[in-house]
Amino acid sequence: MKWLESTGGPMVVMQAASVPEWSGYRGPDYDLACAVHDIGMVDVVRAGRAFSALSLSDEPMSTTWSEDLGCVVQWRWAEDEEDLFRTIRSSWEGLVWDVVGPVDWQGAVRVFDAATPGAELVSDEFLEWPVSDRGASVMVAEVEAGTAACRLIKVVPIESAP
Repeated sequence: MKWLESTGGPMVVMQAASVPEWSGYRGPDYDLACAVHDIGMVDVVRAGRAFSALSLSDEPMSTTWSEDLGCVVQWRWAEDEEDLFRTIRSSWEGLVWDVVGPVDWQGAVRVFDAATPGAELVSDEFLEWPVSDRGASVMVAEVEAGTAACRLIKVVPIESAP
């Protein structure tokens, strides 16, 4: 499984088509992402075009996309990857998913280090997956049990959100 590491700040999730416009540390976008406490949306306007990004805290956590679970996994602590995913699966049915909000993302989304300018991203610096073209909602759940803890983030079609 491919895991991403940040340079110490947050990761961001955004529509893949908007990624080249993300300024990262070269402009104001990284500061906007760092100003978010815990997890939240960042609205960016460039030359009259607006887009949104989800900032995933300023706590650096190893981050991956789990196709099996259909969500981003941010590793807080665990003995190893097997322990982490065993804990997630055993906790899955009882998870409480908080809705962060709706997003107008279509096609595909990417997660990457907020410090990296989008136009400079190379393939080993991001993860990408498809989303519904009918609107989506971002949901977050925290998992902590035994020897493992993590945050889960999923982007679900609006009709699937609570």
